[in-house]
Amino acid sequence: MDYETPDGSQFSLLPIWQSESEDSPKFMYTSVSAFVDGNAYTGKIQSLPGDVEDEDLLACLQPVPPECIHPIFPEGFTIAPTYDASKHYLKAPSFTYELAQPGVTKVAESVLNEAKVMELLRQHPHQNLGQYHGCVVAEGRIKQLCLQRYECNLTQWMHKHHDKPAQKEAGFILDDIEAGIEHLHSLGFAHNDLNPENICISRDDRAVLVDFDCCIPLGEIMPKGESVVFDEERNAMISDRCNDFQGMDDIADFLLGASTTGNAATL
Repeated sequence: MDYETPDGSQFSLLPIWQSESEDSPKFMYTSVSAFVDGNAYTGKIQSLPGDVEDEDLLACLQPVPPECIHPIFPEGFTIAPTYDASKHYLKAPSFTYELAQPGVTKVAESVLNEAKVMELLRQHPHQNLGQYHGCVVAEGRIKQLCLQRYECNLTQWMHKHHDKPAQKEAGFILDDIEAGIEHLHSLGFAHNDLNPENICISRDDRAVLVDFDCCIPLGEIMPKGESVVFDEERNAMISDRCNDFQGMDDIADFLLGASTTGNAATL
């Protein structure tokens, strides 16, 4: 459950479950992450998100150590321009209570990885890969990534078409996704997390791949997410083109399974 208060503070409440068995997972606690006045906080509450009271929410918050979620800004990386709400989307780190404890740096490493990928794509741009404007930096650390703002994601686009897009339009979307994937693969990387939430639609109706925090060089061990390719020798899931091919197949089913043959979507 995510929401924003009138003063601009952002809160995310996520129930954490422990799987004692497939049929009866046990509720452990609700993980709270928040950004208040630009500062990150975390906490946990022994109630489900829908039952959390405002006073309990605020009382549980504790500052997140900067090194947990904000990596050091590398020399030579791009500084973000002045924020323009009509053009820019600021992507802040996503974290849970467990990932925001002292000494845990997985989130910061993920942010730095995505920044590195975006710097590479800035040097090798493609119309079907998300545009990056730079890093928002404070006290020498990356606070947010400044990205291009798009009209909607693919799930929202489907809703605009009443979940029945014209087959021709769906085909154009798939062509764009394939072009973006091919360019990424030509650079030696796989996206590894293709899904409708990570495909955006631009103002000129082009599909654009976004969210590159799972994007790593082909053959490397994946630090997060899942892979259809498992390396038995390293006992690990790895970055592979097949992850993107599987993701695209799933998106094709999502689009074409609901598409119509007409020139416009109909109810």
